[in-house]
Amino acid sequence: MSLRIVSEQPVPSGKVTLGFEFAITGQFEITPELTATGVQGVNGKGTLFINDNPVGSGSIAKTVPFGWSLSGEGLCCGFDSETPVSDLYASPFHFTGQLERVVVSASGKPYENVAMEVKKAFLAE
Repeated sequence: MSLRIVSEQPVPSGKVTLGFEFAITGQFEITPELTATGVQGVNGKGTLFINDNPVGSGSIAKTVPFGWSLSGEGLCCGFDSETPVSDLYASPFHFTGQLERVVVSASGKPYENVAMEVKKAFLAE
């Protein structure tokens, strides 16, 4: 299933502030095998903003419950270096406008699975 959150208004030309907010609304099971080991993601609601006004939202049923990547994509600003987040374009995709500033703000307590970290520590030796 593919989810696409789309603005109900066009992005105006000129200097614009764009935003995205993810609000957790609950938990879900990725697979029974991962849930059995304590690894779960959360579901939530995504909201798009243009100049601090909400212009589109939608439910997000899956999130990745852990960080990954020894190298690779990470957080890209102004381009998409590898796997596209949409089938509407192909990577590498370069933004042709101008980014004045990018702010990433994470609030709340980060996900920690202490039991899984202990298991990984013992498996590493």
